[in-house]
Amino acid sequence: MLRHYDIKPLGQRKNKSKPYYCNTCGDVATAEALFEVDQGTVIIMQRLCARCLSSANYELPNIPEVSGGGGSSR
Repeated sequence: MLRHYDIKPLGQRKNKSKPYYCNTCGDVATAEALFEVDQGTVIIMQRLCARCLSSANYELPNIPEVSGGGGSSR
């Protein structure tokens, strides 16, 4: 589980009538939480409301590793 390393406040969307929505509960988002994955090579961004921001965590998906081979077996 990763904790956010940076939070950026969200303003109103320019030229758009709809606001951003929280990735967790669907309320109007007030901030973007940034999560650093794999020592800075990947950054995950989530838009969150004020209520969900206090407990913002990012679960890394459980993806099985692909074992070698690399070619077709004919």
